[in-house]
Amino acid sequence: MNNLDLNKGVQLSIIVAVLLISFSIFYQFVIKDRIKSAEQKADKIMDKIKRDTCLSSCDTDYMNNWNYNCKEFGLDKKEDGCTLPTYIAKDITENCRKCKEECLKVHPIK
Repeated sequence: MNNLDLNKGVQLSIIVAVLLISFSIFYQFVIKDRIKSAEQKADKIMDKIKRDTCLSSCDTDYMNNWNYNCKEFGLDKKEDGCTLPTYIAKDITENCRKCKEECLKVHPIK
Protein backbone atom coordinates (compact mmCIF):
# COMPACT_ATOMS: atom_id res chain seq x y z
CA MET A 1 0.00 0.00 0.00
CA ASN A 2 2.86 2.39 0.71
CA ASN A 3 4.22 1.72 -2.75
CA LEU A 4 0.83 2.52 -4.28
CA ASP A 5 0.56 5.76 -2.29
CA LEU A 6 4.10 6.67 -3.39
CA ASN A 7 3.23 6.09 -7.07
CA LYS A 8 0.11 8.26 -6.77
CA GLY A 9 2.19 10.95 -5.10
CA VAL A 10 4.79 10.83 -7.87
CA GLN A 11 2.08 10.93 -10.55
CA LEU A 12 0.39 13.87 -8.85
CA SER A 13 3.74 15.69 -8.59
CA ILE A 14 4.40 15.12 -12.29
CA ILE A 15 0.93 16.40 -13.22
CA VAL A 16 1.38 19.50 -11.06
CA ALA A 17 4.85 20.10 -12.54
CA VAL A 18 3.53 19.76 -16.11
CA LEU A 19 0.66 22.16 -15.35
CA LEU A 20 3.04 24.72 -13.82
CA ILE A 21 5.38 24.50 -16.80
CA SER A 22 2.44 24.79 -19.21
CA PHE A 23 1.11 27.86 -17.40
CA SER A 24 4.56 29.44 -17.38
CA ILE A 25 4.93 28.92 -21.13
CA PHE A 26 1.40 30.23 -21.75
CA TYR A 27 2.10 33.32 -19.64
CA GLN A 28 5.46 33.98 -21.30
CA PHE A 29 4.24 33.72 -24.88
CA VAL A 30 0.62 34.84 -24.69
CA ILE A 31 -0.12 37.03 -21.69
CA LYS A 32 3.23 38.82 -21.51
CA ASP A 33 3.21 39.59 -25.26
CA ARG A 34 -0.31 41.01 -25.03
CA ILE A 35 0.67 43.17 -22.07
CA LYS A 36 3.73 44.44 -23.95
CA SER A 37 1.63 45.17 -27.04
CA ALA A 38 -0.96 47.06 -24.98
CA GLU A 39 1.78 49.09 -23.27
CA GLN A 40 3.30 50.00 -26.65
CA LYS A 41 -0.11 51.13 -27.95
CA ALA A 42 -0.67 53.21 -24.82
CA ASP A 43 2.78 54.79 -25.21
CA LYS A 44 2.01 55.74 -28.83
CA ILE A 45 -1.29 57.29 -27.79
CA MET A 46 0.40 59.28 -25.01
CA ASP A 47 3.12 60.46 -27.42
CA LYS A 48 0.45 61.66 -29.86
CA ILE A 49 -1.44 63.46 -27.09
CA LYS A 50 1.75 65.18 -25.90
CA ARG A 51 2.70 66.15 -29.47
CA ASP A 52 -0.81 67.45 -30.25
CA THR A 53 -0.91 69.41 -26.99
CA CYS A 54 2.45 70.97 -27.75
CA LEU A 55 1.40 71.91 -31.31
CA SER A 56 -1.87 73.35 -30.03
CA SER A 57 0.07 75.43 -27.53
CA CYS A 58 2.15 76.85 -30.41
CA ASP A 59 -1.03 77.83 -32.24
CA THR A 60 -2.46 79.43 -29.10
CA ASP A 61 0.75 81.40 -28.52
CA TYR A 62 0.69 82.50 -32.18
CA MET A 63 -2.85 83.82 -31.89
CA ASN A 64 -2.17 85.48 -28.54
CA ASN A 65 0.97 87.20 -29.89
CA TRP A 66 -0.85 88.30 -33.03
CA ASN A 67 -3.81 89.68 -31.09
CA TYR A 68 -1.50 91.43 -28.58
CA ASN A 69 0.30 93.18 -31.42
CA CYS A 70 -3.00 94.08 -33.06
CA LYS A 71 -4.06 95.80 -29.82
CA GLU A 72 -0.70 97.59 -29.65
CA PHE A 73 -1.45 99.06 -33.10
CA GLY A 74 -5.02 99.87 -32.05
CA LEU A 75 -6.49 97.21 -34.35
CA ASP A 76 -8.98 94.39 -33.84
CA LYS A 77 -8.08 90.73 -33.36
CA LYS A 78 -6.68 88.54 -36.14
CA GLU A 79 -10.03 86.74 -36.29
CA ASP A 80 -11.61 90.11 -37.10
CA GLY A 81 -9.21 90.72 -40.01
CA CYS A 82 -6.33 92.49 -38.25
CA THR A 83 -3.22 92.61 -40.41
CA LEU A 84 0.16 93.54 -38.99
CA PRO A 85 3.22 95.11 -40.58
CA THR A 86 5.22 92.46 -42.42
CA TYR A 87 8.24 92.58 -40.10
CA ILE A 88 6.04 91.82 -37.06
CA ALA A 89 3.90 89.22 -38.84
CA LYS A 90 7.01 87.40 -40.09
CA ASP A 91 8.50 87.33 -36.59
CA ILE A 92 5.31 85.93 -35.04
CA THR A 93 4.95 83.34 -37.83
CA GLU A 94 8.60 82.33 -37.54
CA ASN A 95 8.29 81.88 -33.77
CA CYS A 96 5.27 79.63 -34.34
CA ARG A 97 7.17 77.57 -36.93
CA LYS A 98 10.13 77.13 -34.56
CA CYS A 99 7.80 76.17 -31.74
CA LYS A 100 6.19 73.47 -33.91
CA GLU A 101 9.58 72.17 -35.04
CA GLU A 102 10.60 71.84 -31.39
CA CYS A 103 7.38 69.96 -30.61
CA LEU A 104 8.10 67.48 -33.40
CA LYS A 105 11.69 67.11 -32.22
CA VAL A 106 10.72 66.49 -28.59
CA HIS A 107 7.66 64.36 -29.48
CA PRO A 108 8.54 62.67 -32.79
CA ILE A 109 6.05 60.68 -34.83
CA LYS A 110 6.88 57.01 -34.39
